[in-house]
Amino acid sequence: MLPVHSFIEKNYRTIYLLGFLFYISRTIFPPLKFLFVLFAVLSLALFILKDRSRIRELKIKYFLLPGILIAFYVIGIFISQHFYNLIQKEALNIAIEMFYVLVFTIHFSYLSTKFLKWVNLLLLLVGLLAMARFILFIFGSSMPLSDFLFAAPSNKFSLVPDNNFYSLAFLFGIVIVFCLKSKKQISPVLFLFSNTVFIINIVLCFSRRGYVGLLLLLLLLPFTLLRRDSGIKSAFIYFYSLAISLLVFSTLSLYSLRFQIYRFDIKTSIISNNLYNLNSMLDEDEGMLDFSRNLWQRIAEDFWSGYESKPGNLYYNGDFRYDLDFWSYIESENDSVIHRIKTENNNKYLEIARYKGVGFFQLVYNGRPIYFHKDVSYKLSFDYRVVEGSGRPFKVGWWILDNGKRPGDLPVTVTGISDGWNHCEVFHVFKEDHIKPPGFINSQQPGTIIQIKDISLKALGPLNRFDYSDQISGKDGNLAGSKPSNSLFSRRIDLLQFALHIWKTEYSLQKKLFGGGFDYLPLYGDKFNEIPGSYSYPHNPAISAFLYSGILGGLFYIYFILMVFYYYWRCRRKLFLAFSLYIIAFLFSMFSGNSHFSVTIFAYLSFIPFIYKAYSELEGKKATP
Repeated sequence: MLPVHSFIEKNYRTIYLLGFLFYISRTIFPPLKFLFVLFAVLSLALFILKDRSRIRELKIKYFLLPGILIAFYVIGIFISQHFYNLIQKEALNIAIEMFYVLVFTIHFSYLSTKFLKWVNLLLLLVGLLAMARFILFIFGSSMPLSDFLFAAPSNKFSLVPDNNFYSLAFLFGIVIVFCLKSKKQISPVLFLFSNTVFIINIVLCFSRRGYVGLLLLLLLLPFTLLRRDSGIKSAFIYFYSLAISLLVFSTLSLYSLRFQIYRFDIKTSIISNNLYNLNSMLDEDEGMLDFSRNLWQRIAEDFWSGYESKPGNLYYNGDFRYDLDFWSYIESENDSVIHRIKTENNNKYLEIARYKGVGFFQLVYNGRPIYFHKDVSYKLSFDYRVVEGSGRPFKVGWWILDNGKRPGDLPVTVTGISDGWNHCEVFHVFKEDHIKPPGFINSQQPGTIIQIKDISLKALGPLNRFDYSDQISGKDGNLAGSKPSNSLFSRRIDLLQFALHIWKTEYSLQKKLFGGGFDYLPLYGDKFNEIPGSYSYPHNPAISAFLYSGILGGLFYIYFILMVFYYYWRCRRKLFLAFSLYIIAFLFSMFSGNSHFSVTIFAYLSFIPFIYKAYSELEGKKATP
């Protein structure tokens, strides 16, 4: 008997389920990570006290393939030169996933409709909060407790930086709602309301994979096992009418209101970039420059005329008269940067505090897109004061590859002024044309605080030129620094080609056979992030497997994936929901993530067939007299 309170004794399986729910949902709603830690500790204690002895009943044969997959990954860690932060997170994912594999091998039958109802209600809450936040953002307001409730997103609608996997969660929600409907466990009103919220979230988070996933659902739902349920036919009609109506309405609205949307988000250009990504699916030949110009042509001059600017200064709001308009920073992993506007002698200045982290840019200009002309000298000047730290605890430059070199650490001239302030000047001539490369304060040392004011950027050279990309007429999509992927797959092809380059030039025969560990992460970061010390990866778990575990590990990974599909297909009636979710997660994960364990829900869903086989044998033994 478990020596704890009777309430816990009665609901210990529910505690397992809640811990698992918070674990898989923490990536779409950050506060859940605190609840996950609480329930994870409690779940571990319960497992040790109540279910530990049942581990001996499990047959290792059912988990042989997942075990080999993990072994290849662990070997990759040991042969790596460093234990990278990304790998630390994935290793932690493996440990947590293995715990829940043990838990639900013993209690698989408890993954019931009650759990699905909790998932639906949680997603509904998150979706409604996201919609409220988006509406407030459009009207220039912010939601209370935003810093706690929301991560720093790359998309103003998503609650997390990765809007692709945010949309994945709501695709899961649609599938779960249909399963609840087929079991008559959800009312018609809640069915329609849930799907409405989920589809709106998918549409407005601007994820191309989310749109493709939604279209696949529309195509595949009629061919699933649900088609045999006569009670759900009317639900199909409602769902398709709802989905098509929302898609058409949102498409027309985004097209007709795209200038207003761009105006609302002019400070960061985030929504405009997302609109371009969606547009590139239909028009691969239109570069970012042309798309941006078309967005700007109706509002650019009117908008910028509302901001006063010093003569000749290409930067708007260089004196922070308008607070943080057009100024931000590039968030890096485990970093801590805080921007504060302060006033001294009726003049505003920016204070940048950095407490931890490495690399990246702590001050970036996100205003009117400046066109940097090659062979023209640019003068950057500003005043700075060091509050905490010594010397000049930062570098000055731009995040760009210019004729094969990175001007991220340029020579500066510093002159002392008064009251601790220093005047800094930087002169630079670009070798290629660029559009708005991010800059200019980078690599600020951890544990330092600096203050910046009176920022000025001037072009010293011929006057017969345009200064901003929105002033350009005609097509010119071949500028250095303005080469984003303008098709759905081009960047992924670049990542694949670089993997082949590493394979050919960096790997010996031994590494090709057995892998080179995860030392490809900084190579990818140096190539695609253009910042030394940062990480990136092929964004395909299979390609990564060939890099970190060689031909042996790569071929085994492909075999593992094929076997997962095979086992799911054999048990498709019993595991219909999990199989459906796995297919959706597979389509997403094959274009993202460093390894099989980067996306926690995808990795766990791949283990479900093995859990089900082991659980079935345990239950069979219990049923045998």
